[in-house]
Amino acid sequence: MNTRTDSSAETITINTDESTEIIDITNTNTDTNITNKEESTTNTSISPLGMYAFGQWWLAYPRKIAKKGAEKAWKAAEKEKELPSIEELLAILEKQKASRSWQQENGRYIPYPSTYLNGRRYEDEIEDETPAENPYTNINWKTTK
Repeated sequence: MNTRTDSSAETITINTDESTEIIDITNTNTDTNITNKEESTTNTSISPLGMYAFGQWWLAYPRKIAKKGAEKAWKAAEKEKELPSIEELLAILEKQKASRSWQQENGRYIPYPSTYLNGRRYEDEIEDETPAENPYTNINWKTTK
């Protein structure tokens, strides 16, 4: 993965083998005299580092649906300090992508990105992929008459 920040520090470009993502990191909410209290609490911006981490996570996440909702969920989780580090989050995601439930029916049961973040699905237990050993494998099944 290659990362490039332009000279004006308004965008970050993330290149992977599969795709290229350009992320706008400008802070559009610089007005400190916001009179609408509800707007000031819901219109928080993500820090450039948080936006970079979101971009990395978005590229790794297998279901590319409703990016705006995922950004909103990311902002809320970042604000509440609920997210693990990006390294931990990506490692968890790789394990979940390999899980049986995420692979069955061509990924049908992979949650939407915002559902994943809002539901803190990164804290889910990941099922063990090793099949249980059959206890009857080594039994001699000869019957006597």
